[in-house]
Amino acid sequence: MNSEIELAEYDGVSVAIVPIIRQVNKLGKVSKRLKTAQSVHAAVIPGILGYRRYQLCQETGDKWLLDDGCGDVIGREKLRDRFNRKIRDSGVVRHPVRNLRNSWQTFTKWTLEIEPSKIERMMGHVGKTITERYYDRPEAEMLAKTIAAAYKMHPYAESWTDEVVST
Repeated sequence: MNSEIELAEYDGVSVAIVPIIRQVNKLGKVSKRLKTAQSVHAAVIPGILGYRRYQLCQETGDKWLLDDGCGDVIGREKLRDRFNRKIRDSGVVRHPVRNLRNSWQTFTKWTLEIEPSKIERMMGHVGKTITERYYDRPEAEMLAKTIAAAYKMHPYAESWTDEVVST
C-alpha cells in the first residue's frame, strides 16, 4: 500500500523503502503468502527515483502501489500491457516485465558494484549456507544504507528531470 512506503536519507541520498509483504497471485488477488517466509524483505529505490515514488504515494493516499484505477491491485496482464505501452511511448527499447528482476540484479552488481551476497538478500533470496539461511537477516535500514552508499558512488539518475520521473 502507498501508505506503507517510507522515505529515509542516508549520507545525503534519499531512499524510498517499500516493504515486500504481499504478492498478487495469477488470478490478480492479493495474498499475504509469499514464496517463502524469507521472501519478506524491503525493496529500496535510491535518489530522485525513490524520492519521486514516495511523493506520488503520498499524493494518492491509501491505495495500492500498483492500483488499477478502480481501487483494486493491478493484475499481471494489465501491468504487462501498461508497462509495454509506457515503454513504447517513451521510445526506450522494450524489455519484458518478466526480465526486470534479471536486469535489476545485473545492474546492481555491475553498475552499482554491490556484492552478490547482499544482492541476494535484497531480492528476498535465502541463500545456501547455514549462515545465509538462518542467521543473516538484514533489516530494511541495512538494505537502504547499502543502496544509498552505492548510489552515491554511482548516481545514475541525477540528471533525470521531474518530467521523466513522473511518467
